[in-house]
Amino acid sequence: MISRQEIIQSAARYFTSEQWCRLLDLLTYPYPDNAHIHCHAEGCISIASTQRLVEAYMQTAGSPVVRSNQMCTNPDTYVLQGVGSRAMPNWDLFCHWNADTGLTPAISGESCCNLLLWGRHFMERWYAEFPFREVGDPERAALTEYFQSVHWQQGLGLILDREQFAHLHINVRTSVHPRWLEHFARQDLSARGWVVDGCYATVYSAPVRPEPGAGTASRARYFAKLTFLAAEPLVIPLDLAWDFDPQVTLAPDTRSRLKPEHPGYDAFTQRELEQMRDAHPWVTLTDREIADITEVLHERESRVLSVNSLG
Repeated sequence: MISRQEIIQSAARYFTSEQWCRLLDLLTYPYPDNAHIHCHAEGCISIASTQRLVEAYMQTAGSPVVRSNQMCTNPDTYVLQGVGSRAMPNWDLFCHWNADTGLTPAISGESCCNLLLWGRHFMERWYAEFPFREVGDPERAALTEYFQSVHWQQGLGLILDREQFAHLHINVRTSVHPRWLEHFARQDLSARGWVVDGCYATVYSAPVRPEPGAGTASRARYFAKLTFLAAEPLVIPLDLAWDFDPQVTLAPDTRSRLKPEHPGYDAFTQRELEQMRDAHPWVTLTDREIADITEVLHERESRVLSVNSLG
């Protein structure tokens, strides 16, 4: 591995990189123009230290982070998930293990890109692909029934079990426009005492596994989801991930997407996060090192990313 001094220097350079500057530009266009952003980096700095660096930068820039979650997608990649400042799009920072640098933009990430965004125009085109059914009394009854179902209630319980789960998707099939899912979900969450700051629509990539005995290989495709930004009872993102099915109004989807261990859900566990931490010699920065990097960033900062400047 590289020296500790080189690790610190690369981290300071990352926050002046072209990728980071482009991310800041995207953050000035709030929802719905930009709904969600994926930023892919690589390095050997630990997830806790990267989280502290991001929060220190945004604090210095005048846009303190109010929401951020730690999770991992595999033993070589961690994610600062749902990073959010007031009046700005939420974004995820993926960091892929690389022992030769502290923190630097990834060569690639998704679809050969290391910075991706989804917003209003993308989602409008996405929704145009589906013949959503009109919603009348039978559909309203089916929607109400789902949000009183065991599948939905169990999903909420799993999300709140922070000792076991780092992040969770509640997977459903539907034939109604997602605005109806948002409306009925908000009603139900409010009745349960949840406080939701906002909701955005986006997509995510997942493998499509063949049915047993089909004899075909897995392939990846995008699924859509609604992310509810919960403030109470916990400051967490709540993902309702949907796939179009003209045969149902709204029902659980028990097909495997990202995580086959919990049918009906994609559950990212705290155990997986611990296994990721143990898989490589991730470097935890000291308070002094983080302060030194933050001081360098403050001195270099020529742009002010402030919620007050958004008008």
